[in-house]
Amino acid sequence: MEIRMQIHEVNTNGDDSDDNDDNDDDGKGAGENSHSHWLEGYFTFVAVDPETNRPVKICPLFPETSEERALFELGSLKSKRKKKLRRKLHVG
Repeated sequence: MEIRMQIHEVNTNGDDSDDNDDNDDDGKGAGENSHSHWLEGYFTFVAVDPETNRPVKICPLFPETSEERALFELGSLKSKRKKKLRRKLHVG
């Protein structure tokens, strides 16, 4: 197995790009005995033909549970937002 990684964007200004607040259900923010997350990562896996080193199509995944459907929808929204931001940055 071979794993290759690329970092496409690093948020250096400390803002949470998803506009999530650091509050847990108890209403306490970071530093107030809360369990706020400090690192979040998203991975995109691409099937690659070992001979040509080019991406290949594979059978699609179909979400089955409500949690999986919610995660798929979130991924779709994030992808659309990234593409929109990329177009805006290249045009301006």
